Amino acid sequence: MLLGLFSTVSLQAQILFNRDYQNLSSCNSISEIQNGSYLFTGRDTSGVINITKIDSIGDVVWSQNYGREGAISITRANNNKFLITGDAYPREAYILIVDTMGNYTDLSVNTSIGSSFSEQIAIQTLDNNYVMSAYDTFPTLIKFDNAGNEIWKKKYPFLSYSNFSFIETSDSGFIFVGDSTYDLSIVLCKTNSQGDTLWTNYFPSEFGAAAICINKCSDGGYIIAGTLESGIPDDPSHTWLLRFDSNNDTLWTSSYMGEYGNSKPTYIQQCNDGGYILTLDILSFTTFDNDTRVIKYDSSGILQWSVRFGGSVYGIWSNNSIQQTSDQGFIFANMDYFAGANVIKFDSIGNYVLEVEKVQVVSNLLLTPNPTTSLFTLRAGETKIESVAVYNMLGEEVMNVANIARGFNIAHGFNRGALSIDISQLPPGIYIVQASSKEKVWRGKVMKSAE
Repeated sequence: MLLGLFSTVSLQAQILFNRDYQNLSSCNSISEIQNGSYLFTGRDTSGVINITKIDSIGDVVWSQNYGREGAISITRANNNKFLITGDAYPREAYILIVDTMGNYTDLSVNTSIGSSFSEQIAIQTLDNNYVMSAYDTFPTLIKFDNAGNEIWKKKYPFLSYSNFSFIETSDSGFIFVGDSTYDLSIVLCKTNSQGDTLWTNYFPSEFGAAAICINKCSDGGYIIAGTLESGIPDDPSHTWLLRFDSNNDTLWTSSYMGEYGNSKPTYIQQCNDGGYILTLDILSFTTFDNDTRVIKYDSSGILQWSVRFGGSVYGIWSNNSIQQTSDQGFIFANMDYFAGANVIKFDSIGNYVLEVEKVQVVSNLLLTPNPTTSLFTLRAGETKIESVAVYNMLGEEVMNVANIARGFNIAHGFNRGALSIDISQLPPGIYIVQASSKEKVWRGKVMKSAE
């Protein structure tokens, strides 16, 4: 096993792995779910949403494609469920609520957006509704109920398109950061529970600054990660951290001068030791390659360790997310330009496996709802499913998409591999469902329960 740049230490058996997941084109966001397993989301090679569950050593437990265009983020909701956020042509926002088995509810939120952010997220609010960030002429917050109906939509014209990140506060309001449309300032804004602006603070810079991400801290305060320009020609942009207490007073600021290129923070999170873990995208001035750096700071914003991926080794760029894990290590999801979806498990001091293991991912057949009393929908992530057959546990075919004359109601709904089938005439039990396209065959199980 090859390890990263830092010395190896016995750290209570922290698991390390470095895996490229073949047949997936990107991996945008990741979250630990239970027992050291993880969910990550991105796209398959056809461009639709993929959600993959891996175990504690990176082996695929299941991988599902969903009939939506590519996902942007995954966030934790109540009852061990997760919110998948994205947008689909023609810029219709969506939120998927997914459990750890891959079952999901599509809110099909009733709103339209101008375009999405790379930082676009949805959260479940304290009142058990949902709020999503989007772009509709201006940076926008949209609140939905559990049925996907819009409760309110608020636009913030004092923010530019470039960046927008938000958190919910303990009073059910929101704090967000972005870039000013009027000057070269970072804007910090507090709203009430209806999204109405209560106050704004500006953090100016002579040569330019940008706020990329905001996240909560354990003391009720929050931390912002952004960039700061020096004004010196060909000087790399600096990473700028701003730490605030619960009264919105600045505790400290810290800057980190990167390599020879433009650096953009993509995500920051407070760690269990009070420090912070940060991911950066770096665009080289000389090669124009995109690299990624993971940086660990202590509680005062002082750098502790840093790891860089990119160049001729990884070619990693953009769309990354990092989370501290239950064993005090870190799980890092990113997009390898050459290999697609890449997930790296670090220990707590930045050690990682250098040698990349390639894993073939085969998407399972997604059947929902499951169990069902009558109708279920199957999805396989293709533009068209050519045929479907249903077998009992004896291996006998009891239904085929061509056998409509038998009395089974086939509701043809070809939509990126989605097809609805009514099995109400079958007796209760477990059935094997086989779907085929010209290129692939998928199999899955569905339980028919009593009426």
